[in-house]
Amino acid sequence: MDMTPEQAVEAAKGMTFEKVWLYMQETQKQFREVQQEISNLSKNIGGLNNSIGKITEAMFLPEIHTKFITFGYNFNVSSTSTNRIFRDEGQAIAEADIYLENGSISMIVEVKTELTRTDIDEHIERIEIIKSYFNKYNNNRNILGAVAGTIINSNIIKYAHKNGLFVLVQSGESVKIADMPENFKPRTW
Repeated sequence: MDMTPEQAVEAAKGMTFEKVWLYMQETQKQFREVQQEISNLSKNIGGLNNSIGKITEAMFLPEIHTKFITFGYNFNVSSTSTNRIFRDEGQAIAEADIYLENGSISMIVEVKTELTRTDIDEHIERIEIIKSYFNKYNNNRNILGAVAGTIINSNIIKYAHKNGLFVLVQSGESVKIADMPENFKPRTW
């Protein structure tokens, strides 16, 4: 609000240094309170995002080991784990949202609420790190990759397939592997 010089003089009447100082301290206190409320809200939103991520992972987990039988990959429920952390010399080097394995093959699955191209690129890097880790310890198991999400547009599905990844999508009450192009070949690391 703009004031005329006369209005400013009238408003300043009766103002002392002490009153101005008190006003500034009160304003600063209110500012800190607003900052704290914003911080609390950010923490709550972060917690909500983590909860949504866990719900998304839980949607894909129950039957995932059976989804690949059609393609000749037999994983049993006891070989399925979540949030599998790969450590080398005590240092975490990679984490798989869902990890399946059998005698000769491992499947690394990345689960996102909304899958993006960046998520796919990062997942491929993750698989390559895990493959290097396997090689370092003479684990000759091949690795296959898959991505899963509740929101995946068709271009992202095409990009994942182009990079040799299976794509799991929601299908009514369950999930299914997305229809693949006729020439699709899963990439083996």
